[in-house]
Amino acid sequence: MLFAGCVLSSGCVLGDVELEGRPCPCAAGWICDDAQNVCVRSDGRDGGTRDGGLRDGGLRDGGPSDGAADADPFEDAGTERDAGPDARADDGGTEDAGTDAGTDAGPPPNVLFEEDFERGDFTRWSYRNETNGTVTNVNDAEAAHAGARYLRARSTSAGGSGALGYRMGAEYSSGDLWVRTYVRVPSTSNLDRGATFAVFGISMPPWDSASFQIEPDAVSTYVSTTPRYTEGTESLDRDRWHCVVGHIVVGDAPAGSIDVFVDGVAAVRSLGLDTLSIEGWSVLEIGVSYTAPEQPPTEIWIDDVTLATTPLGCE
Repeated sequence: MLFAGCVLSSGCVLGDVELEGRPCPCAAGWICDDAQNVCVRSDGRDGGTRDGGLRDGGLRDGGPSDGAADADPFEDAGTERDAGPDARADDGGTEDAGTDAGTDAGPPPNVLFEEDFERGDFTRWSYRNETNGTVTNVNDAEAAHAGARYLRARSTSAGGSGALGYRMGAEYSSGDLWVRTYVRVPSTSNLDRGATFAVFGISMPPWDSASFQIEPDAVSTYVSTTPRYTEGTESLDRDRWHCVVGHIVVGDAPAGSIDVFVDGVAAVRSLGLDTLSIEGWSVLEIGVSYTAPEQPPTEIWIDDVTLATTPLGCE
């Protein structure tokens, strides 16, 4: 009664009251043994059950319960809150290693078509263009860029062509189109004038094109809608596979452009173009799609073709 009265009255001063074994709360010089809810002498200690025991590192801050005052028993160091949604999203837990990590890495390229020629046929292609030329699926693991097969495209007479065509299933009148091909020019190939190895086209007259060429000492581009021819700075070594990426930004001048990258190096950049045809780009041809009448028979190898609407790099 005396102790309870003093708690409520600020003018009451306790004498030397023996509290050993009495229920908490406790007077100065005493500390509460939370495990038994009784008072024990402090003996000058500051690190017992209240300051560094079950309350600071146990029940209140990390244990299973702390009564009604803490509605969430795991507020400070418990299992579920700090290892739950907050920790997963912000502290490197499951969320960061899963959903967030995938988002940071970005979506994969918007791939429209892929061909590695490992099927051994051309059934995935829409048509073959063999006008004084041929296309062959070659089985030769030592010569292929990857896997065992590749495309061998040949013109068999001056001005001939041998190519595969893919109809995209949509007409692209805006945005970007990317094509990546692995290209190899045999040392026996005569490229006196050059050959178109990849081209975007349309399905009706005037048969507009945005094309990528191999010439004796460089790669080049041509856009018929402007029209503009641009010679690049990078050449393709003979008897070696090169990663060649072509890119067209579709739009009226000056918004249109065309680029080529060889093994990750910018080789051609042509800006301020009209790359918008009367019909959206809807066809991709790969191989020896065109040679000039003055170009003798020639040969180009192609492997691992990818067509996309988002950037493509070299693997």
